[in-house]
Amino acid sequence: MRKNALNLHPSSEGQYSTFRQWQKDHPNIMTPHIISITRKGSNKFIELSEGRGFSGENIYGVSVIDKTPEGYHTRSDVKQNRMFFSLGEAKQHIANLKRTL
Repeated sequence: MRKNALNLHPSSEGQYSTFRQWQKDHPNIMTPHIISITRKGSNKFIELSEGRGFSGENIYGVSVIDKTPEGYHTRSDVKQNRMFFSLGEAKQHIANLKRTL
């Protein structure tokens, strides 16, 4: 399991610093280790993270986070925020989200 191994382009690292600080204070309980963060426009982030399931299996989480004037907020839409047992399925879900958000 990777520990906070972010897949960010070095030149865009500064864009994510505020979000990354927020995420540190609001980790996902089941999938706390961030694999990647994708920015969609100026106010949406798609986070891919991983963790261990109750039986010790790898699990992957996809979360959509909105930036508002009040701060960052994870969406409550269960069709967007989902858990997967396959990294490939999680990445496919992110590809679909990029097209539809």
